[in-house]
Amino acid sequence: FPYTTLFRSFRFLGCQILNIKGSIFFFWYLFLAAALAWQFSILTFILTKIKEPSALDLLSVAGFWTLFEWCRLYVFCGFAFNFSGIALSCYTSSLQMASLFGILGMSFWVILTNIYGLQFFRKCSLRLGITWMALSVFPYFYGVCYQKYYDTKPDQGQYSILLVQTGLSPSQKYSLKDREQEFISPIFQWKKIFGFIASQEKRIDLIAFPEAVVPFGMDLYIYSKQQIDPYRDWE
Repeated sequence: FPYTTLFRSFRFLGCQILNIKGSIFFFWYLFLAAALAWQFSILTFILTKIKEPSALDLLSVAGFWTLFEWCRLYVFCGFAFNFSGIALSCYTSSLQMASLFGILGMSFWVILTNIYGLQFFRKCSLRLGITWMALSVFPYFYGVCYQKYYDTKPDQGQYSILLVQTGLSPSQKYSLKDREQEFISPIFQWKKIFGFIASQEKRIDLIAFPEAVVPFGMDLYIYSKQQIDPYRDWE
């Protein structure tokens, strides 16, 4: 199953985003598969080269891996690079760690825990074993306490939340090379979103959008005042 999911993700990125077709796709698949393997290779290489690693050394290696995952947000961001921290999302209690430092912090914790586990099996030290167990148990202990705390707080009432999903393909959302005819203007994309929200009859307290729901970021000024005026007072 993991290999099937990985292959489909590669295929989506190569065919849909970068428009890679034919036999070149398999070279693209091998390149990305090797890129993933290189990251783990570099991590283990560093660990094996440190003879007597201190706590600071192990923290630095975990931070180095977290930097790897952060860089993925800016390289091949159309590919679903699963963060290591997702391992803590299997249970509701451990998932609460996200409230402390987000998904990258959870990745840091997962890698640090595994590094201490590796050091324990290499040296069979009582100190390393206790540290490893403490790191392993803490996310679940924190999550249970976190949930118990908010369960004791008085009920704040119910909220109406609307999740908006446009269902547009990458070529419709972004202007891709050789597929410009499929691109839909961001103005029409926003009109579709506003129209969907306006069609809801119930009161909405919170509107949630998926990641990169529309092209261009907040730091790009591509709309004229005349284009956005009709939406300035929209409710």
